[in-house]
Amino acid sequence: MEGIREPSQALLDECAHQYDTKVIRYIEPAKCNSRELEISVGKSDRKLRIETNSLTIRETKNSPEEDISSEYKLQLCLKRRAIAYEFASLISYSVHERYVDKLMRRLNTDPPPNYQQTSLSQILKADREVWIFLAQQVSDIRPKADGTKPLDAALHEALTDYNVVFHMLPLPVPPSSSYAPMRNRDEPNRDAGYKGQAAGKKGKGRNKGQNQGSSVAPRGTKGAVGRDAKGRAICFNYNLSECSDAPAGGSCRRGRHICFKANCFRPHAFHASHPDEMPKQTSS
Repeated sequence: MEGIREPSQALLDECAHQYDTKVIRYIEPAKCNSRELEISVGKSDRKLRIETNSLTIRETKNSPEEDISSEYKLQLCLKRRAIAYEFASLISYSVHERYVDKLMRRLNTDPPPNYQQTSLSQILKADREVWIFLAQQVSDIRPKADGTKPLDAALHEALTDYNVVFHMLPLPVPPSSSYAPMRNRDEPNRDAGYKGQAAGKKGKGRNKGQNQGSSVAPRGTKGAVGRDAKGRAICFNYNLSECSDAPAGGSCRRGRHICFKANCFRPHAFHASHPDEMPKQTSS
């Protein structure tokens, strides 16, 4: 327990406070700061409080939220939370680690055909639902006389609760038509070689020279979606031809530079990595 794995004093105080009050509360992973972050950028705030007929000055420390955008960073936050609950004698560290392992394993489970992989946002929703289950099922959260901790048994029971399992189920891949973005008339037409939703006036040759611009995927591209698993927009220009506004894996104003093929979402262009699936150009 050192470096970024050491929980902040504020996190330890919160778990100890739950022990004193016998009230379990959900601690968001983003709030599970490290001691390093607390020392470097944390701010202290002193408040005057009246507790049990005595006047006290209590110092609280405010730290920015931790980054939980990746699986590794989320696991670090959950590991610090496990240490803090072990410190407060509420949940055993080993039990919390087994719970996290079962939870995170869903991220690497292959989904059924036409379904998306379970996302980090779903894991966070399930984690919150677990603590709601603990608050409802365990009346006395303190260890018993024989040393057993009621929250240890309830923590794994929670993973079988319907409300928790519901958030971890793979979601179906939405049809590509539901992701068709609106036409952007301000950008140059980089997809002019593909036959999509025509812009301008009707008739052949009537719209020559009018660079209306479009980031609508061609109808011949099967399985193309406009957003990744987290709902973020994908740049169609990058996938169909080229877009120099951002590198591979980056983001421009039209969206992320990743493959727009459903369940792929890798930092490569569709036309370069899946040339056989590109729609055939037709001459007018």
